[in-house]
Amino acid sequence: MKSILSVLLLLLLEPGYAQTLTSEMPPCKIELITTSGNRFVGWIIVVEDSLLHADPCKKRDNKGGNSKKPASFYFHRIKSIKILQKNEKFIINGDLKSFGKFRDRISMLPPAISSSDYRRRLNFIVSPRMKKIDPSFLSFQMQVRLMRIFHGNKLYLVTAASSANAVKKIKATLDKEKAMIGNIWFDSHGKYASRKSLFSIGQEDFTYAAIKDSLATHHLKELSPYCDTTTQVGIGSCYGGASFTLPAIEDFPAHKMNGDSLMIGLSRLLGNATVYACESFVMTGPGLLNVNYSLCGTPARKKYKDPLYRPVWERAGEWNRYSGKSRSFGEPVSVTLRQDGTIGIKDHRYLQIKKNKEKLTKKLKKFRSGNYNIALLYRN
Repeated sequence: MKSILSVLLLLLLEPGYAQTLTSEMPPCKIELITTSGNRFVGWIIVVEDSLLHADPCKKRDNKGGNSKKPASFYFHRIKSIKILQKNEKFIINGDLKSFGKFRDRISMLPPAISSSDYRRRLNFIVSPRMKKIDPSFLSFQMQVRLMRIFHGNKLYLVTAASSANAVKKIKATLDKEKAMIGNIWFDSHGKYASRKSLFSIGQEDFTYAAIKDSLATHHLKELSPYCDTTTQVGIGSCYGGASFTLPAIEDFPAHKMNGDSLMIGLSRLLGNATVYACESFVMTGPGLLNVNYSLCGTPARKKYKDPLYRPVWERAGEWNRYSGKSRSFGEPVSVTLRQDGTIGIKDHRYLQIKKNKEKLTKKLKKFRSGNYNIALLYRN
């Protein structure tokens, strides 16, 4: 109890400095408590699952008396035996009595960044750090590095094994350059066998369900202060924005891909940015960073020429666009990447071009059942 009271005393007397506690101090953390109406109630220290309540301090008014309004606080998270100096604010949507019920619903609000101070806009390509050589990732990364020779003051390549690693690199660049995110593109593979839209950062998959999980996205959320409604986000995985329903097959019932839900969740996570994601295949190859249709098309491999993939082929080159500002989806478009990493929109959709439509029609006639190995569905 003495060690707990010592923490309280340190916080009340010197909240602006990182304090080193004694080695006897058990691991604990501080939580800010509000009611469902966001009325400030107080704060507690959690030590080995036991709770200690502390009433909010009162501000002193100009006459030396106590103000009726409680002081506003930014509390520090305690890890092990140190109070870390961080602008982290913890909110639990419930009162003290129901703290246990809402314990898993803590959300971290990063410090706000003024866009007037951070006027520059930088573009980022986030690509996996490869353990094994992947030709598509390798090709894209080499093209980005080449374009950085000409656009190095605006275009940045981030190779990362996890979202934490990616966010750390992006934030370091943004803080150094005092900039906001203009465009960010997540280079990733889709996983059709999972029967859901997703994109990956390293080994982490972000589906429509995971994007709403605060534990899964707490690193990505740190980018929110650097984004706003003018930020553009590209989900570079195949079927990343798929909104169609896959037909039932064997033991698997019909299932919606939920790419639209993934886009909405990502937009809300990144400052209500505009999000682009494809209903179909996202192609790789030479000339990805230019203004043509290099991101659109269909693959040549036999396994994709199966009726199971028909919904994907019928939407070739079709990208959905969600605006966080208007909270609505716009008309489908075909997307391109410019040399400086800016996401652009073509004047016509890929399949509105007659020769592309004719080629697709011929290919669909050659589809055969069995080209796709159904066993892959059972491995996910």
